[in-house]
Order: sequence, then C-alpha cells, then structure tokens
Amino acid sequence: MVRRIVMATARDRVWSVLDAHGQLSPLSRFVNLFILALIVVSLCATALSTVEAVALEAGGLLWAIEFVAVAVFTVEYVLRVWASGSGPARGRPVVGRLAFMLQPMMIVDLLAILPFYIAAFPFGGPYLRALRLLRLVRVIKATRYSNALILLRETLSQKRGDIAVAGGMMLIVIVVAAFVLYEVENAVQPEAFSSVPATLWWAVATLTTVGYGDIYPITGLGKFLTAIISIVCVGLVALPTAILASGFVESMGRLRAGAGRSERVCPHCGETIPPHEV
Repeated sequence: MVRRIVMATARDRVWSVLDAHGQLSPLSRFVNLFILALIVVSLCATALSTVEAVALEAGGLLWAIEFVAVAVFTVEYVLRVWASGSGPARGRPVVGRLAFMLQPMMIVDLLAILPFYIAAFPFGGPYLRALRLLRLVRVIKATRYSNALILLRETLSQKRGDIAVAGGMMLIVIVVAAFVLYEVENAVQPEAFSSVPATLWWAVATLTTVGYGDIYPITGLGKFLTAIISIVCVGLVALPTAILASGFVESMGRLRAGAGRSERVCPHCGETIPPHEV
C-alpha cells in the first residue's frame, strides 16, 4: 500500500514536470531548457557530421553527442508514457497509455530516437542517409519546450483551415498560369515551355516572386499575362502570412485575458484549465 502511494506520488510529480501547464516550476523550466538545448546541439552535430573533415577529426565526439541526446530523449519518452497514468491515461493503465503513445507529439518523440536504434542493427546501414534525415523531426519536438513555438503550433492548428484555403487558391492560380503560358509561349520557346508540367516550374518561381530567370516569356502577350498574374499573386502569397499574424494576435489575446482573470491557459491547446485542475 505504501509502495503504491509512493509510486503514484512520484508519477504525479514526473507528469507535472514533463507536462506542465501555465506557469512553469523552476524544475520544469530547467528540464524544458535542457532538452531544448540538447535538441539544438544534436542537430548541429548531425549537420557537422556531413562535413568530411569534421567527421574525420571529431567523429567520436559527434557520436558521443548523439548517444547522450538519444539516451536523454529515450528516458524522457519512457517517463512520459509511464507518467501519463497521472494524465490522459488515468484509470486506464494499458489502453490509456497506448492511446497516449499514438498522439502526434508522442509519435514525433519516438521518431526522434528511432533512427539511432535502427542504425545500430546490420540492416540499418543501407538506409543511413534516410535515417539521418529522419532526425530532423527533432525540430518538431522542440515545439514542446518553447512557449513561442507552442504558440506557433497552436496558431497553425487553429488556422489550418484558412491556410489550406489560401494554399488551394495559390495552387489553382499556379496551375492555370502554367496552362496559359504554355499555350502562349510553346510555339516560340518549345524547349523552355515544352509541356505544362515543365511550365509549372516557371509558374512557381514567378508567382512566389522568386524569379530565377532561367525560364521567362518573350512574346508580348506572355509578358503582359505574366505581369498581371504576378501582381495578383503578390496578394495571394502574403495571405498565409496575414492569416498567421491574425492567429498570433488572437492567441496572445486569449493568453492575456486568461492571465487577467487569474486563470491558467493550456499552452498546447489554448483552453482554460478549470480551477479544480490548477
């Protein structure tokens, strides 16, 4: 009985540290900053390992950094699954924990450590480059430990519908522009505008205002249409930025309103935490 109480208390404490809401305790803040720093260091080590001279000189050090990072991330992952019994998995020790492990951020946590363990097996060698690329999910993992990144993730989640609409509009305009310029320019530039898929490269580079200049119209009608399409797309390209900006303003307003009412707001979903959970 005493052992069960001690384990439950320890589990509650671990959960409060790893999944703290609102104002962080000093220990929670330290853990968050430590793991965030470790993510940055491990990504830098991964990038430096692609430099042949650095890999030859400091290969052992880079591997040691990766080993320590994976060890810490693994311990954190296991502790989160175990401590979820005091959170989402309360009262459902098996099914609740399995459901918790299938949450998006838990899958990200798993993918952040999986490449290291797969590469340790003989069959992992041929896929080493792909596994190294998979480590980039640690960038997504970092959104769990920074208030600013949590706010960004929340805003993207809340505005995903608006952003999808804006992206769909841009895609439609890009495809239409590719068809139109293909019909106008193909006769005089059969190599540059050889097909609609080939013209899509011009459309993307022009409509996103990148403009590499490797493919461009030379007919009068083609130049006129390009000018009109480019002017229209300046607003379309800026639309997702405006949507995100408005989402940030709304999220910050909710956080400040929650602070003014002496309520705590969950940084993950933006919902107010009821008083009995504070």
